[in-house]
Amino acid sequence: MTAPKPLPPRARDAACFLQGRDALPALLPVWRRSLGRMPVQAVLVADPGSALATAWRRWPQAPVSLALTPRAAGLLDKPFSVARIEARLLAQLGADGRTPERTVLLVDMDWLLQAPSAMANGAIWGTVIARLLGAGVRSCLSLYHRRHLAERDLLAGLHAHASVVAADGCVANPYQLPPGLAAPGGSAQVARLRLDHWLTHLSPTLQPPEAVAPSAQAAPLSGGEVSPALPGAGDNGDSDGDAAAATGERWKIRCFGSLRVYRRDGQALQWQHSTGDGRSGATRKLRGLFAMLLMAGDRGVSAAELVDALWPQADAPEKALNRLHHTINQLRQVLLPADEADESARSASTAAQPARKARQHPYLLRQDQRYVLRTPPNSWIDVEEFPQLCRQGGDLLRDGRPQEALMCFDSALTLYTGDLFADLPAALTDGTDADWCASTRVWLRELYFKVHGDCARTQRELGNPLQAAAHCQQMLQQDPASDFAHAELMRLHAAQGRRDALERQFQRYRRALAANDQGPGPGEAAPLPLMDLYVALMRDLTPVKTPRTARR
Repeated sequence: MTAPKPLPPRARDAACFLQGRDALPALLPVWRRSLGRMPVQAVLVADPGSALATAWRRWPQAPVSLALTPRAAGLLDKPFSVARIEARLLAQLGADGRTPERTVLLVDMDWLLQAPSAMANGAIWGTVIARLLGAGVRSCLSLYHRRHLAERDLLAGLHAHASVVAADGCVANPYQLPPGLAAPGGSAQVARLRLDHWLTHLSPTLQPPEAVAPSAQAAPLSGGEVSPALPGAGDNGDSDGDAAAATGERWKIRCFGSLRVYRRDGQALQWQHSTGDGRSGATRKLRGLFAMLLMAGDRGVSAAELVDALWPQADAPEKALNRLHHTINQLRQVLLPADEADESARSASTAAQPARKARQHPYLLRQDQRYVLRTPPNSWIDVEEFPQLCRQGGDLLRDGRPQEALMCFDSALTLYTGDLFADLPAALTDGTDADWCASTRVWLRELYFKVHGDCARTQRELGNPLQAAAHCQQMLQQDPASDFAHAELMRLHAAQGRRDALERQFQRYRRALAANDQGPGPGEAAPLPLMDLYVALMRDLTPVKTPRTARR
């Protein structure tokens, strides 16, 4: 068999940024022409109802293909594993008589919205593509939907691929970056490396005299944008931030419900820390300290503020300060990988230069008398992703794109596994002296309710009463007297002609108000908030005739 003619590098790794589903049928032939005339087979990674699968079925010249769901390809596995994804895809690309050299891979990037693990690791996709192409795969095409994917994911895609498919051809992508620099975020060192790369791409004469190449072992960056939930989060670009970037570490931080932190390899951070005498230190103070520093971002927290929040009843300030220093040292050890933590502990135990070692810690720093948590610049935090998805869904809903809005809303609701830091003691999170958590928690909870409300109304308008009712029930579990949820359920019952169900729903609403002391008291004639809606719905329904009334 004749060996396939090598493709130009830009034709092997292409991205397509779709403004709408209707544009894809015109772009697929453009991409196919960039592959030359050699017959190829295709493997599609997409859900059956996706834009890619639909356009592929309707394309008369589509190559013979095999379809995989993102879950079957390993993209939704937990923990996320590049090696496992590569092995599964290569197995399919070489199965049933196919050879990778004559097979193309097409991926609908909507898998980024389907699981928290996918959202946290989307920026690694460029690394997966590079490894597949290195294994001999003919070509890869990644489809990004500009209307409902987060800006961070779109920017990572723009930086990851060698070419972009447009209506006028497959054009070279001048914004591609090496895998270690391809995702948004990063320290000052990373920013300088990006600048050097782009300038050198424009002209070799612009290459800096001592350009530092990114480490081949560095993980691709994935960082969150600044959000109201984390004011001041990010990197200020000093040398200590560069130290955090140089570790190649990447964290996935889950703050909704219980606080969980996962390292680059998917292993959960172990809060329990050995005290040296065979016992384990308390974890509530460690987790509380981490949470406070995380929410403070680059602003940091002073020692006095930490003492007041963590030991509010301390009668001796010196003793409380010693406890804080001990807890900070414990947290420094917990944040390091096991091998580095052991080495750091041995170095500190010599009492030679403990202060210098503390200052060099890559994640927990002391700056201007304040403690600062510097997360690795490629980390992912759920409380940053959640409001972005909510905003994206709201924009799509206002633009008259309800199906795409529901995709964003469903992804956001998947992230919300409970209130912000719900497992931390109330005395720490709800204190009145330093409002570092309570207001943000309320804001996120209200946003969660609004998303459920938008989903319920949208599903009802789309003719999906069961899905709409499920969202209403979720709202009522949190707030049994929710006017919106009861109103939506009453509208659903009325639309189905169920007078008895409508009546029962209104009575449940009255009892919920009474239980919360929100309804009219005995002898009061004040109308209920939903009384007018109830009367209007009942008036519009035709009474159901029973056999007895029919005989009369």
